[in-house]
Amino acid sequence: MSKLSASWNVAPHGLLTRVTENLYTVNARGRLPFGEATSRMTVVRLEGGRVLVHGPMALREEEMDKLVCLGRPAFLVVLTAAHQASALAWQERYPDIAVIASPRLAHELDARLNLRHHHTDLGDSRVSVEVVAGTGESELALVVESNHGKALVLNELVFNLPRARGLRGMLMPWLGYGPGVTMPKFVSMKLVRDKALVGVQLGAWAQLGGLKYLVMSHGEVIENPRAVLLQLATSLSESSARQRAGHMLGVGFGGPSLRR
Repeated sequence: MSKLSASWNVAPHGLLTRVTENLYTVNARGRLPFGEATSRMTVVRLEGGRVLVHGPMALREEEMDKLVCLGRPAFLVVLTAAHQASALAWQERYPDIAVIASPRLAHELDARLNLRHHHTDLGDSRVSVEVVAGTGESELALVVESNHGKALVLNELVFNLPRARGLRGMLMPWLGYGPGVTMPKFVSMKLVRDKALVGVQLGAWAQLGGLKYLVMSHGEVIENPRAVLLQLATSLSESSARQRAGHMLGVGFGGPSLRR
């Protein structure tokens, strides 16, 4: 678990970038096994001149100026216990901000955080927070409706990484970290408690009317993600059926992947 710090420690990151009129993202350098990868923070504009910050990270002051121009930071969605370090700094900077976490994660978070329940009313009918079925209440998802369609915002359930080079390029696919759309092995082991239920959840999201974007903490945003979600859902359902039928050792270690 990361140690909480009230200091505003800025890591190298990019620019706050518009996806839709009420959805923005910024990427920073992050770590994965055997190398680096980007880590995304997502900002959602809410009604009433407020914003929700998903996956908080400390930004340079010029980017923070852009962020607060979008609205007053009102909600902070903390994604994992290992990535809560910046949450206290955000709370120190914005004392009224409410911290949202999954039910499972809530028990692991530092008591100094102003924690609210995951079902907190955001006061905006276009934005909802929901627990991802089949993850043991450990993963949250956002559904954000905009003038351009709906966006599904996930944390680590789905990755979309580019092909890496050299030794890392050989090791990362073996671990399930790309290239392309994957559910990495170690992430699947950590998050997925019931493959069939997760598959049903992914299939339900694929049927969302007007779904336009899939936004993840690691990897490029996917436009028109319906087919990707359906293929992942099918892979999980088939893997679950094989496990039930044959109790095959080791099948559960791997997550599905899509080679596009």
